[in-house]
Amino acid sequence: MLQNALHFMWEPYHYTIVGVPGSYAEIYAQLYGFNFVSLTESQIKIENDMITGVEEGTTAALLKKAVGMTIIGANGKPLNDSSVVSTGDTASDGTNTYTIVVLGDIDGDGFVDSYDCLLLKKALVGSYKLEGAYLRAACISSSDTPDSLDYLRLKKHIIGTQSLYS
Repeated sequence: MLQNALHFMWEPYHYTIVGVPGSYAEIYAQLYGFNFVSLTESQIKIENDMITGVEEGTTAALLKKAVGMTIIGANGKPLNDSSVVSTGDTASDGTNTYTIVVLGDIDGDGFVDSYDCLLLKKALVGSYKLEGAYLRAACISSSDTPDSLDYLRLKKHIIGTQSLYS
């Protein structure tokens, strides 16, 4: 089913379809001239108690297919396949539960926007504390603590001059 295999990620002046290689998402992108980015298991990683490598706008169906787990929202209920996953949502295999980290999604809404940038700026000056998955979402340059380079990369992503995911 097409909607289960793709999602759209808006970038300035064009769309990118993120999907599973060989799916209808890839065929659709080729037919209609969209960029296609493969969501592979090498991008999604399970590290300790977190799932990282998740991009903004990723649907529950896409992540479920990549990790083979049930995706659970912040309210404790499974997400619909078309729902966007957010930092702080969880994935469960029935035995273990993992917190999802969407890189740059510091406020946990599933998207990277100016509010995420504001929270990172506040964290850098010490007026806001980031913890757990939200701290990990702010560590864009793969360090253990966010820094001014993370803030710069986040800001560039928001204004559309550099993607966090490439």
